[in-house]
Amino acid sequence: MIKEILESKKTKTPYLFKNILPSVPNWDNFLNHLDSQYQNTEAKYHPLNPREKFINGVLFKDPFYINITYPTVDFYPEIDLFFKKFELLGKGEPLSAYVNFAKEPPSNPHVDSKDNFYWQCIGTTIWEFKDARYVLDPGDVIYIPTYTQHNVITVGPRAAIQFEYKLNFNRLQEALEYKET
Repeated sequence: MIKEILESKKTKTPYLFKNILPSVPNWDNFLNHLDSQYQNTEAKYHPLNPREKFINGVLFKDPFYINITYPTVDFYPEIDLFFKKFELLGKGEPLSAYVNFAKEPPSNPHVDSKDNFYWQCIGTTIWEFKDARYVLDPGDVIYIPTYTQHNVITVGPRAAIQFEYKLNFNRLQEALEYKET
């Protein structure tokens, strides 16, 4: 796994781990998290663009697309499974939970300023990159290196969790060498 991530980071290409975490959160996890963050008046955010609207800890992007802030083990006990599977990478942060209740237009092509892992939990998404296209099903995790342009297509209702990492190439190389000894 470290070897694949190192190569992906070096070449700025994504890597798909098919069905690596088949035990996924369910709709109740996402809906309970949504309800909690919708009531969370402590969360203070500002929209990134005029089409987006924050209400407490929930970002409404399109009519049926929301980004729920602060996914935690309290709402998603399976997050521990993610961190156990990817423990050699060091400390990551669950960044967002994404929920679409219907098919939405594709996202605009964009890049992220940190390394991201996206864990498809419910439904299917299609990830498009410059030279590749990946179909993610429940249990799949895709690694997206920093500044790798991509867009996401939802094909129906879906839910997923995004994790953000500050991956250090040298530290990954050391972890790989340690694992091989």
